[in-house]
Amino acid sequence: TWATLERGLAQRVDALNAYLRDIYGAKEIVREGVVPEDFAFASSGYLPQCEGVTPPCGIYSHISGIDLVEGTDGSWYVREDNLRIPSGASYPLIARSLCRRCDDTTFRRVPVVDNRDYGRRLKEVMDHVNRGGINVVLTPGRYNAAYFEHAYLAEQADALLATPDELFYE
Repeated sequence: TWATLERGLAQRVDALNAYLRDIYGAKEIVREGVVPEDFAFASSGYLPQCEGVTPPCGIYSHISGIDLVEGTDGSWYVREDNLRIPSGASYPLIARSLCRRCDDTTFRRVPVVDNRDYGRRLKEVMDHVNRGGINVVLTPGRYNAAYFEHAYLAEQADALLATPDELFYE
């Protein structure tokens, strides 16, 4: 089940990045009437400041939180896509770490995918698009509900934690 979901989620993230490349670039999806102009540009997530800006490697969303639910029919459905500030990755990392401390045989008996390399993999993604700057995990600040996660992932990926007002471009 997970192998099928993983392929579908990877395809979805690729499609979401393709959408963002197009909506901030050629806008073919609007011109061809696939997405109505009012819908595309009225979204609170649409940033006109990003018009014509293509990030390194064309990757707009480095971390995507795709919330899934399993229906009573056994089918999986996407509940929502979180591209701006996805959260949830740190909780299974921490829960499994605690489980290993309590009983180091837990994951030898239960067949789950090992997630201990998440921080390294996140750093690799950040390094892949980095063009000589500092890797940063952006957070709205300490009063945000996901602040703990932002801080934890920054630590795991050997990145800095920053709020928007702390960033500048030279």
